[in-house]
Amino acid sequence: LFLRMLGGVYLTAFAIGLRQNRGVLGDAGLAPARTVLREAAARGAVTVAAEDRWYERTYGTGGNATAADLDVWEPAFARALRDLRGFLPPNVPAADAARVWAQWVRFRRLPRSVRLFLASTDRAGRFIPSLLWLVPPKKGTAAGADGGKTATADPPPLNRALDGISMLGIAASAPLILTGSSNVPLSATLYLLHLSLSSVGGPFYSYGWESMLSEVGAVATLALVPFWHGTTTVSKTAVYAMRWLSFRVMLGAGLIKFRAGDTGWKDGSAMEHFFETQPVPGPLSARMHASPRWWHLVETYANHVVELLLPWLLILPAPRSWRIRAALVQVAFQGALILGGNFAFLNWLTVLPMLFSLDDAALGLGAGSAVSSSVEAYALRSVRQGQPALVRLLGPGALRTAADAAFATAVLLLSLPVIKNLLSRTQQMNKVYGPLRMVNTYGAFGTVERRRVELIVESAREVAGPWREHAFKVKPGDVSRRPRWISPYHHRVDWQMWIASVLGPVENSPWMYGLLYRLLRGAEEDRDVVRLLDVERGDPWREERAADGSDDVGGGGPKYIRVEKYVYRFRYPATGEPRDGEPYWTRERLGRFYPLQGVATEDTLRDILEKRGDIGAL
Repeated sequence: LFLRMLGGVYLTAFAIGLRQNRGVLGDAGLAPARTVLREAAARGAVTVAAEDRWYERTYGTGGNATAADLDVWEPAFARALRDLRGFLPPNVPAADAARVWAQWVRFRRLPRSVRLFLASTDRAGRFIPSLLWLVPPKKGTAAGADGGKTATADPPPLNRALDGISMLGIAASAPLILTGSSNVPLSATLYLLHLSLSSVGGPFYSYGWESMLSEVGAVATLALVPFWHGTTTVSKTAVYAMRWLSFRVMLGAGLIKFRAGDTGWKDGSAMEHFFETQPVPGPLSARMHASPRWWHLVETYANHVVELLLPWLLILPAPRSWRIRAALVQVAFQGALILGGNFAFLNWLTVLPMLFSLDDAALGLGAGSAVSSSVEAYALRSVRQGQPALVRLLGPGALRTAADAAFATAVLLLSLPVIKNLLSRTQQMNKVYGPLRMVNTYGAFGTVERRRVELIVESAREVAGPWREHAFKVKPGDVSRRPRWISPYHHRVDWQMWIASVLGPVENSPWMYGLLYRLLRGAEEDRDVVRLLDVERGDPWREERAADGSDDVGGGGPKYIRVEKYVYRFRYPATGEPRDGEPYWTRERLGRFYPLQGVATEDTLRDILEKRGDIGAL
């Protein structure tokens, strides 16, 4: 069951990528992945240059150092640490000795190309573990200072690579769904493919469910699935790692609600607004929003019980019946959220580690089930999963124990900053720790908006109008369009538009400049972005463009664009269940979002994008 569901989540994630990544991360996307890699490479060059300068100051020989210039290299780690002080200048504190020694080893033993690669990091200083690095740069020529031609290496085109990663991920997830089994090569492939996208995804991959999928995939690869095939028992370490993940997900979501400063979670009024103001409402959201106030009060305080109290029963020594009841309540809680809105595959994924707090009896599965999460069941019988790598290659017994101990130690060490964050009054939610995203912190809806502010994109050929709206896939726009249920699927731009309305000024969502520029220009290279919007009404000037020529820049399209703010409210139950064609929402204009005065043109947006250095936008 676990592996089939995990395969379904992976399939959904890669299907989303295949349909949307060209417009989001592609060469002409809203947050081009090649821009991320280009900036990371530039940081790597700066870092390596700084290391070279440090080495020259420290040892006085610079990049031309040889064994004759310095002390003879001693490969023994213990000897090096023992003699470490002899290699350091007097002004290096003892506390920094290990760090400086590691830099010295890195400089002495690694080729410069490898050093540049390892030093290429994101803005948070994390290495970017993406297969996109393997795409060769685009070769070209440029005029040299002497008038001749000089070979250049431009950022590589990544559209095909992005599609290839998604298609390979879809193919690799199929065996999990069809057979309910996996092994280390297959699980590691899925983990690396998803990590290759999420590590360069910027704001469009910054959601908590993306890092959670990486963590679940890492645990499955390192501690759960077999290396190849065979029969063995499943590690208790994997079971408790999954329970530890469930605990952190739920407790983090509960704590952030008290630390984010939203009084609604304390006085019980938060759920009165939640269903109306959530990012992407579903078909049942209006009915749930119309529930009586006393029921919303119950929902709010029940949320605190589920997120703050019951998670402890998943990890603390407790009777089996208590743990199972707590896990079943958690699963039912996720089911209610799935019915109440569209939260991508977040709730589906959250259920997966919770299965490890249940067992076959609780799930109603037979004794021959290929997946079981009960520690007791694992201790009594084998399951058809095969032997883990170390057991298969080196033998069972002590080596299995050592492998489990190593994995548990790694999880414990990686959990230290996560625990610190959970205990902090300035708790951060959905923060990623480390480039491999193996242990992270989570949280959701620390604050609930009191009114739904929608950003409506409008364009026109004349400043005086008429202005036409650009419709998105699922986010509210047309007041007569009913919400749809799309979970576990996810439309990234629709979700980001909601986040932009919450963050405030457009400067906090700079990707929107590229969106407006492409919608306004409407050229062929902008089609991947335009396809992210509604098929029929995403470009309200499609017919004029086609009639004027061949979708060329300018053509019969608009010349001006703006973003208006509206407050949306459900009409139900004040007017009863709306019929087809009747307004589902009411809306009231709130003001201008961008630009605050006047209108935006192609030239003004181009200037902004050029100043930002967005190579994918032009």
